[in-house]
Amino acid sequence: PGESTDPSAVIKEIADFLDKPEVAPTKKDDATCGSRNCYQVVINLTADDLETLMPDQDIGDATVVATIFVEKDTLHPVSATVTVSAAKVGELTVSIAMSAWDKSVTITAPPADQVE
Repeated sequence: PGESTDPSAVIKEIADFLDKPEVAPTKKDDATCGSRNCYQVVINLTADDLETLMPDQDIGDATVVATIFVEKDTLHPVSATVTVSAAKVGELTVSIAMSAWDKSVTITAPPADQVE
């Protein structure tokens, strides 16, 4: 998503991205996520797909595989792993764990002497 701070705008950007024919998320077999049952969704993007999605970027031979696990009963994302591979730069894998959905959050402002 871009620089939007409006959650509904961010969700729309993600939905618009997922609707692009090059993205084509695929539901794989259900899996367990710890003690939960999860949907497993995989997005495979070839170099050609990335070139179409980002025509102004030098993609080279890069590919992206994203695997997302979504809790079946709440539909909350539980984890995501994204692997980017390219001959020039090698392979990069980023794993993200998500939890504590619907929990209260308290944010406390820092003391005035720590704010610039």
